[in-house]
Amino acid sequence: MSFLGMAHRRSMIVENKLIESKKIAWITGGHRWLGRVLVVVAFIQAALGLQVLYPWEELKFRGVGYWITYFINAIFWLLLFVLAELYRKYRFELPGIKYKRIGNKLQKIENKRDPVLSVISDKPKFYTWKDIAEEMEKDNLLVVAEGKYVIQINSWLNNHPGGSIILRSVAGTDITPDYFNESGFDIEGFIPRTIEQLPRKRTFTPTKESQQEKRISIDKKPKYTPEQEQAPLSISKSEWDAVLKARRTHVHSRLAIKKLSQMIVGELTTNTTETRFDKYENRRYAIVSKTLENSSQSNPIYRIKFALLYPFERRTHQPQILPGQSVLIRYFYNRQYQQCHYTPVTNDLNAFEIYVKSYPEGNVSRFLTEQEPGKRQFQISGPFGDPIFNPYYSIKDTASETSTLISGYIPAQRDELFISRGDYVVVFNHIIGEGWAYGLNMTTNNKGMFPLSITFPPTPTKLAVLNTCKSQKDIFGKDIVSHALLSYPIEFSILHLLTKEDLEQSETFGNCIGGRIDENIIKKMLNDLWDYTRSKSQIVLIIGPNEMQGNVTDLLLSNGLEQTDLKIFGNSQRLIAKKKIDGIGLLKEAINSVS
Repeated sequence: MSFLGMAHRRSMIVENKLIESKKIAWITGGHRWLGRVLVVVAFIQAALGLQVLYPWEELKFRGVGYWITYFINAIFWLLLFVLAELYRKYRFELPGIKYKRIGNKLQKIENKRDPVLSVISDKPKFYTWKDIAEEMEKDNLLVVAEGKYVIQINSWLNNHPGGSIILRSVAGTDITPDYFNESGFDIEGFIPRTIEQLPRKRTFTPTKESQQEKRISIDKKPKYTPEQEQAPLSISKSEWDAVLKARRTHVHSRLAIKKLSQMIVGELTTNTTETRFDKYENRRYAIVSKTLENSSQSNPIYRIKFALLYPFERRTHQPQILPGQSVLIRYFYNRQYQQCHYTPVTNDLNAFEIYVKSYPEGNVSRFLTEQEPGKRQFQISGPFGDPIFNPYYSIKDTASETSTLISGYIPAQRDELFISRGDYVVVFNHIIGEGWAYGLNMTTNNKGMFPLSITFPPTPTKLAVLNTCKSQKDIFGKDIVSHALLSYPIEFSILHLLTKEDLEQSETFGNCIGGRIDENIIKKMLNDLWDYTRSKSQIVLIIGPNEMQGNVTDLLLSNGLEQTDLKIFGNSQRLIAKKKIDGIGLLKEAINSVS
């Protein structure tokens, strides 16, 4: 059976290649007629053999059973052949279109209506990306083709030539980039082509255009091939190779394109011709890098980077990921869809990073940390949730205030700013990850870069982080916060409570002490930071498991705080429906607010 299956797949590939070539059209035509002739010759040969053994003239004496068996077989196979031809003709040809044969090509001779739209009813059902996501929850598998048509693929799961895994991977997403562009088919694949090849076309033209107008509009489009793509600036060459590896484009035949056109169940709701960003749209990503961030044996933490499979398929009004927001990562594994929210530590939707702490009992975290770059496709939607802070201004709106300098600075590069002690500088932009800022020297009226470590910010904002973990091996995120700790030692502080290990000197950022969160620790931090007169804005963020949230909340309330002073994140509080969120995004925004 495996041999027959391989032979069948090979014949399909050969047939598809032969169909696309006019030079050898006579081969496919001769092959088709040769098969029909051989069937007829086989029946004639069988009849001649019976005639020799049991002549027709002696039928009433002998051979009646053999001749009856022969006619039963002949009639059976004849009916089966006719039914198969009728099934092929009416099952795999688009309705309402007449064709004429030119060589080995089918050319359309009557097309008063778009054949794709003829499959849809006069009043098609309209979907939004949110509707498609809800249908996916009901295991109603929908995909979007050419950025417009909604197709239901449940009926294709059991007989798809590429298997059901690829269908599960793309369900709920837009398959235009790989199905139509990468695999050699586009809009014209829905209808038989009248010429050998057409230039690329990435979006549908309005259906009221004539075929000639469509040809002109297609010809004006620049030719595009996947080989012309180059890696985006946000990822490296090796990461781009992982993206290309994860695509795994499944080349489809014209028959598959026709079959898709018959599965259309509606259209995607859109009010404009441009492809607008929708946070509910599942877009496909690949893991392109994975880095171990700590040395813990029980709960290793990985920094995982995701990148879009097709970053050049633009979405207008695409936002950045703001601190406090999360993305929903979804994948199909073990016969079911798994999903979980994570907060990225970078803000670009084309390529972003997350921290994943692996738990032995955690299905999603363990699965993500075991994946190798370029091995699998993931569906990601978002960002969801409200930002913790207003993205358009800082807590005290100090963007236009001057920073007090604690020392001068002599430039080492041409783009750096010369500063004398006592100068005033207006800061335009802080680059926390690098420890630099861009600003204007009010004395010399020059602009340039300068290190944050020579400034003292005017904002009264202070941030104190109390982190509890088992040992120093469980601490991570040094690259995010270490520069801020060095630049703003008065405004920003971190205290790590270690519960299981002795305190030996290491490169861990912040201070480390042994113990757990108790009333003494809470009282000390509140006495140092909290203003009980409530003359300024202040808040306590609690991030962690349910038991920890309850204990810390009780301690804070018993020391004079009110419920309105607390903001809780984690499993017991959902910012959005069934959302899990980690605290790195919150910590990063708090650091930005200090600057």
